[in-house]
Amino acid sequence: MAQGRATANDSKTVQVHPFDVPPGVDVLALRFDYQPRRSSDRQVNAALVEAALARHNERRRAELDPAKLEDQRQRIGAHALYRELHNLVNVVLIDPDGLWRGRWDRNPAILDGLRHGRAILSGGPILDLRLRSETGEEAMIGETPRTAGAAELRVTASRIEPDTELRVFRNGECVHTLARCGDGVHTFPGVADGPGGYRVEAWQNGRQRAITNHVERADVRP
Repeated sequence: MAQGRATANDSKTVQVHPFDVPPGVDVLALRFDYQPRRSSDRQVNAALVEAALARHNERRRAELDPAKLEDQRQRIGAHALYRELHNLVNVVLIDPDGLWRGRWDRNPAILDGLRHGRAILSGGPILDLRLRSETGEEAMIGETPRTAGAAELRVTASRIEPDTELRVFRNGECVHTLARCGDGVHTFPGVADGPGGYRVEAWQNGRQRAITNHVERADVRP
């Protein structure tokens, strides 16, 4: 187990922790956590926000008078940041050849998925949306299957929180809901029998927790 402590001076830096992988290992499981996730010390937060603003304006070579500086604070919500700042720490794996195995913007498969719209927006839950035709063909988000007849929407959900509701949308209109769902596979037969763009959202206590991209169904004549 590797442990450490980071300060505000470590912002925008990388700390390297080398380790050896024994021969014959095929899979690595990495567990990472940090605390605190939020800083509520107003005095400390204010100093950090003001220092970040000063660096930003210095890079832009912007000379702002007090009125314009206060306007800038209002536009970025600086006073709210004084009350609470979110700490963000990322972890990546780097192999001996220097490849960033755990970094999305260096992973060709992830980049290809993003280019083709195979992505979701999530605050926690993970939703894998597929459309399956009656002939057994399957399409994922970002794809436009050409099919005829009945089709089934299928969502594989994980990291679902208590009291989560799944909502199916067709062309922006909610056409089906599933209350109190959990992890696992959820099917929606008959919901996607016509052409259109289909997506699924996860809601909890009146808040959106996850949104998938669309599967665009384009019908063909049988």
